[in-house]
Amino acid sequence: MNALQIIRKARFEADAIRAAGTTSGMWIDEEMVGLLNNAVDRAYKILRLAGSTITTRAIDSSSATALDLVEESYAPSSLRLADGTIDYTLPPDFIRVVQITPVTANFDLIKFHPIEANDPDYADYRALPDSALSSVESGETNYHYLILGDRTIRFVPEPRDTIDIELLYQYRPPRLLNYGTGTVAITIGTDDLVGTTTDWIVYGLRTPAELIPAAASTVTLDRYYPRISSFDTATTATMQRNYQTATLAAAAYAISMVPILPEEHHEWLAQMVAALMLRKVSLDESTKAVAALEAELHNEVQPELGSRQINESRTIQPFIIAD
Repeated sequence: MNALQIIRKARFEADAIRAAGTTSGMWIDEEMVGLLNNAVDRAYKILRLAGSTITTRAIDSSSATALDLVEESYAPSSLRLADGTIDYTLPPDFIRVVQITPVTANFDLIKFHPIEANDPDYADYRALPDSALSSVESGETNYHYLILGDRTIRFVPEPRDTIDIELLYQYRPPRLLNYGTGTVAITIGTDDLVGTTTDWIVYGLRTPAELIPAAASTVTLDRYYPRISSFDTATTATMQRNYQTATLAAAAYAISMVPILPEEHHEWLAQMVAALMLRKVSLDESTKAVAALEAELHNEVQPELGSRQINESRTIQPFIIAD
């Protein structure tokens, strides 16, 4: 499900959609997007703590291709170790290091280990003479790294060679957004989506995302929407497949981002959004519902986290929010 569908599902769960199809005015659209991102953050945290690699990314510092991360173009070469440099800039979506390995030929015996600034050995590593690294190609050498602030990684002892590395790290996925400003055009059988008076890049849209070929209020739960593979400019995007619905010309539309969580957890997101909606009715009941859902997801992913073949059914007790 995309963000609009999850929000609609949450409103059904909270009994916030009337029989006539109109939605309760207690929760405005902007608020619902905020609650959904709150729910998504909770899910990612639970999965990370359980050892999931769903928000893990690898960056090779030898790559010349810039990465579009959180409204910033990040150069992988920012992580290339250089003679005399100890501090390097991490990606803007960085959370924590999983592993660092050398990729430059003849430096495969280098090992990288985490260390804290208050570690008694840190000062000793920081003060090691240049000669301590003079034979990195002939035997195993240990570098130590620590994270400073949000986005700086420091290597000690001071590097004395140019070494490319692969950084495996946990990242912060982009916030889910919905967008419907301007109009779009696309011809059936093609994959080129063209916007008029749109600003997709600056607004922060990222893939995966889906195109709703009508106003956002028309989204339903009983269909799949065409997937967008890339946002190329403020007014152009490429569809994942050739568009198969009726040709659009200067048409109203909506673009809705999709959580990178597996589809089987999207129902959980809707339930969590509904639990968070309950705060306006009963903070105590909301707190209990949130805790129960967090425990459920933790228990579900813990036993066989790496196995996507096992799909066990789960039951979530519904609760009603009075309008």
